[in-house]
Amino acid sequence: MVDDISGQLGPKYHKERTNVQLAEMVGESVKQLQRYIRLTYLIEPIQQMVDGTHEFNMRMAFNPATEISFLKPEEQEMLYQAILEMQATPSLMQAQQL
Repeated sequence: MVDDISGQLGPKYHKERTNVQLAEMVGESVKQLQRYIRLTYLIEPIQQMVDGTHEFNMRMAFNPATEISFLKPEEQEMLYQAILEMQATPSLMQAQQL
């Protein structure tokens, strides 16, 4: 049985198997599931921009937000302040360059 040897294969195997199972359960690809998980690394105001609950009704597209999630929280905060000042969110290409 696979469950009997999963401990021997290490945490990476278990994580990947779990991601595959979860992706199948929700009808998404593993890559898309990983993108959703990345959004949890965003600071709260940027998360609100992605999910449409931002207090100033500013919205950010999903893919640029995923790229921004790789920035440190303090970098995200600086970006957020720039977004508010400029009243514009970065494109996917701009986010990738950050």
